[in-house]
Amino acid sequence: FRAGIVRKTKEQLRGAGSLYAEACGMYSNFKAKAKTNQMEFEFPIGSVVRMAYSDKPSDKYNFQGWQVTRFLVDEAAQLNEENVTYLLSRLRSKSKAAHQLKMAANPDYDSFLREWLEKGGYLQEDGTPNPEMDGVTTYLLEIGGETVITKTKQELIDQYDEEIAEDALKFVFYSANVFDNPYIVKYQPKYVRKLKNMKEVERKRLLEGSWTAREEAAGYFKREWCSIVDLADVPMTTRRVRAWDKAATVPSSMYPDPDWTVGIKGTLDEGGNLYIMDMVRFRERPAKVQETIKEVGKKDGPACIIGLPQDVGAAAVEAAMYSSRLLRQEGFTVKLNKANRSKELRFQPVAILAQNRQVDVVKGDWNEAFFKELEAFGSGKGHDDICDALADLYRMLINKTINIPAI
Repeated sequence: FRAGIVRKTKEQLRGAGSLYAEACGMYSNFKAKAKTNQMEFEFPIGSVVRMAYSDKPSDKYNFQGWQVTRFLVDEAAQLNEENVTYLLSRLRSKSKAAHQLKMAANPDYDSFLREWLEKGGYLQEDGTPNPEMDGVTTYLLEIGGETVITKTKQELIDQYDEEIAEDALKFVFYSANVFDNPYIVKYQPKYVRKLKNMKEVERKRLLEGSWTAREEAAGYFKREWCSIVDLADVPMTTRRVRAWDKAATVPSSMYPDPDWTVGIKGTLDEGGNLYIMDMVRFRERPAKVQETIKEVGKKDGPACIIGLPQDVGAAAVEAAMYSSRLLRQEGFTVKLNKANRSKELRFQPVAILAQNRQVDVVKGDWNEAFFKELEAFGSGKGHDDICDALADLYRMLINKTINIPAI
């Protein structure tokens, strides 16, 4: 039997009163030998428990070669999805015991776990656990880099095939709050009162267990201002634009969360309503970024003008001109967008349009990432690549001096 206990950082594992400190006292009762450097415990019968951290994307390689029976992840909402799913590939020990990944977490809107729980139907509209789904088994499958969760295995067979469905894992969620801990309720009533008197967001998260409660950003944008529509609802005779915000870095151990290259396609109808038709988002190096913009342009067609950003500085201007020239040689119509105002001022017209309920978004698998970044704008957290591309898109569409051919 091999167990791995995981937290986000090494400090969380080793600090005063931490998991390692508690384990040293607990496991000594069973005559386990502690290997301090490896944070590992070996029991007389041969079983092993080892602790490790998993913070940056590269930390998943800390587990290469591991053959584990059970992983136990504490505060799992603090980890990223890629690191957690990598642990699943290490569940391959020779033990006859059930091979499992168990996670404990406090609710966190920005966590991948919130998305998993929503896909599995474990949450109600207010983000609190659905009591009818408590302890109910669903089926989780990692395919093409995406996590798919269905109520039955037959759904996976129907969607893919029987062979692929065989790789699905059973996924179960058990909800709990402070009132499920009789010791705290009886002996630490001050802690319960403290939770009740917290700010609204923290109270909803930590006391009521809501996965959708979160701090409001500056309020520039709210998804409920937008209507979700089908592509068939977009007027066919209007002008099309795809505006890009470019980045040129891939994730690394030093920069695990770099900026994205984002391309947003949209149009305006005669009443001034903005339709967001599509979003492309990826991280690649400059040559691949240029190639992808060209390929997307081919799919959009010659009637869709391409907008490229032009940042301040001689080098940035030269790079924008070079990129534009390459695309024009391929037959595309290209417009350079100068970043001559602050991000807030550039984004403000789109935000006002959304507040007036004049922004429609075509339904797609990119919608969540789109709304999530826009709602966080002004909070100082996350990226603003989507915001910049959207601001340029709208500015191009309302600029009547730009000759954008109609479909």
